[in-house]
Amino acid sequence: MITEEALPTYQTMLNTLDGVRDETGASLTSWAIWTRAWTAEENRHGDLLNKYLYLSGRVDMKQIEKTIQYLIGSGMVCDYMYCLFLIPFVFTISLFHRYLSSYMSGKTLLCW
Repeated sequence: MITEEALPTYQTMLNTLDGVRDETGASLTSWAIWTRAWTAEENRHGDLLNKYLYLSGRVDMKQIEKTIQYLIGSGMVCDYMYCLFLIPFVFTISLFHRYLSSYMSGKTLLCW
């Protein structure tokens, strides 16, 4: 949940790479459109998880909020060659996350 809250930061960093360059945040390139849609979808997951944890009382939400504030407020420095290396990894993790979410919710149809 905490990393999903910082996803817009990660998206912004990926969108500064050569070949993407979504400088306005409204680029019509396929990659820019996909990353914005992905970020919006993951934001919904984070919101739902946040509400569930809050209502269930299973975690200290004050500490979660402090951690999220610190993570986003600290910013991020990314070595571009390292980021390029991570793109396939991030995509694979996203697909695995989608699979687990579908499996855990009892869905039988997986639409990746």
